[in-house]
Amino acid sequence: MATLGKVMNRYEPLFAERGFIARVGSQRGPCFITKDGRSVNYDRMKTGTLRCFLSLGIPAYLDAETPWWETGREESVESAVAASWNFMQSVGFSFLARPEQMTLTEWRERHNLLIRDYRKSVVHVTWPGGWSLNQLVMAAKRCIPTYQPFPALEVRQMLEGRRGIDISDLSLLQAKELLPVLRSHQFTAEIEQV
Repeated sequence: MATLGKVMNRYEPLFAERGFIARVGSQRGPCFITKDGRSVNYDRMKTGTLRCFLSLGIPAYLDAETPWWETGREESVESAVAASWNFMQSVGFSFLARPEQMTLTEWRERHNLLIRDYRKSVVHVTWPGGWSLNQLVMAAKRCIPTYQPFPALEVRQMLEGRRGIDISDLSLLQAKELLPVLRSHQFTAEIEQV
């Protein structure tokens, strides 16, 4: 870890230009944090790779794991840190500034950023009163994750006589990603953060 710390010392002024100061005593490795609780925490793993954890809030309500950079030999630590800095400039600082500018899926597919959102939410879903039960079942199977693994007959039994449902096993960002999908299938949906 000492080699990583020495290399990161050169990046402290670059982080400082963006409002991040070095924090001593991090559990993983070198860490940089802002006054408003955004942080970048470096982690050099025993497998010979380097990654960063990007977090928002104290305690963190949202964090993301970056791609991994190889550090197999000591001389490659510098190139891994340089690659991580390039990633921070092109993706990481943008995520920390506005994490909701893209969906969870877009962050993952475009930038290989794995996000964990600890904010829980409930999505309240209703549908047009003129729908038949079969229309409801088909639409629910297409876009409501809760019902997708079940056969249509079981979904029919679950939804019969209902005028609305609550989807409660989602984070806030998952709910925000699901909202336009539900609306595109003519459901009415609202998010409640819990």
